[in-house]
Amino acid sequence: LDELHSIYGKPNKAEHEHNIFSKSEFLSLCSAHDVGVEKIKTVLDAFDDVKEIRYIVLTFCPLSSSITCNQSPILNYYTSSVIKYPVDISFCSKHVVISNPGPIIFLAKEICKQLIDCKPNTLHGISIATEEPMNNGLKLNITRPAVLRQYYGESKIDANDLLSIRVAYGYRIGQLPVSIDPNKYTVKPFPQWMTTMSTYFHSLLVHNQLQYGLETVDLNDQFNSCTVLLYHSIKGTKDVSSMGMHTDVKYTNAGIFRTSVNTQKVNTATVIFTIGQNRYLKWQKHVLSSKNKWSIDETFSSQMLLQNGNFVILHPNDEHPHFDNTSNQTCKFHHGVRIIKKNTSISFVFRVSTSFAKFRKSDNTIFDHGVTNNPTKDVLKQKLYESIDIMKYHRDMKYAMSSVLS
Repeated sequence: LDELHSIYGKPNKAEHEHNIFSKSEFLSLCSAHDVGVEKIKTVLDAFDDVKEIRYIVLTFCPLSSSITCNQSPILNYYTSSVIKYPVDISFCSKHVVISNPGPIIFLAKEICKQLIDCKPNTLHGISIATEEPMNNGLKLNITRPAVLRQYYGESKIDANDLLSIRVAYGYRIGQLPVSIDPNKYTVKPFPQWMTTMSTYFHSLLVHNQLQYGLETVDLNDQFNSCTVLLYHSIKGTKDVSSMGMHTDVKYTNAGIFRTSVNTQKVNTATVIFTIGQNRYLKWQKHVLSSKNKWSIDETFSSQMLLQNGNFVILHPNDEHPHFDNTSNQTCKFHHGVRIIKKNTSISFVFRVSTSFAKFRKSDNTIFDHGVTNNPTKDVLKQKLYESIDIMKYHRDMKYAMSSVLS
């Protein structure tokens, strides 16, 4: 009991009369990331009967102020500041600097080391697949100019010994992200490092809800999806990395959330955490004309310099068509990344997704994609796969990312 008091403090007289828990009730209050849970279990197990022991478990606080992950340092939720930009008054997204980003950078690097060190097309390695966005022709994800994406999702339950039901952002039955090859489409399960990052960023947003301007945003759910974006170049394989201007969430011009095409939960924020060399995130303002057509507002210009350990909060209001009092027009904001030729960086894009699918545990490929095979395209895909020297690509990729992961 003294050891518990040394961790949680002693109860006052009023609390003595009300805060009484059985062992099972007490343990049910301890979430997996609470500091000292294993130590508390050890203390309680030393007693034959804990029903008569009275103790106070928690003080009034919505969340713990810090978490740990294995041997990484403590992650503190309170040390961050928002960078001020002279942008449009209707713009809500935030660029945030963490005062001590070392612990969260540590977790990000561990995830990437596993991804890069493991051989491509293995359980934890980079998944190589053909993509055909907007029907612009088949290309390998590791060679086309767009940034290389690797998908992760929280595993919900095991369907059986062979399959796992997993969060799959961008997946709809019969349609896959960027028309990726359904036979190669993978979503990796969250490693523990990523679960800790998800907990950290969700808690950070909750703790700093007012500071980040998230009063109207749904923060009830922890992030369950993460897309890892690898901005890099490999001579002769991938000359540039970029991401075109876009919105993640789609609405009608009248501002109605399009349930049939969106796989991100309505009115939730997106967090983009970056490690590595500097990269600009560019913003565009689009305005709706009287003829119900969107056009770029050339008077608006903004970009955020993403540096090692920074993160951006994409506020859902920015992608939602809304009336702008300044221009007296309906507007929305797009974001994207200019072409990167030399600078190497990695982003972790955390979201709350409502889409789930079954994935094979053996190789993380999707089981129930619902996409109809095209024999002609299958032949072209096979030729593209055969054109890649996997071992050479693996060596080149490890070298390309070494400046970030060292």
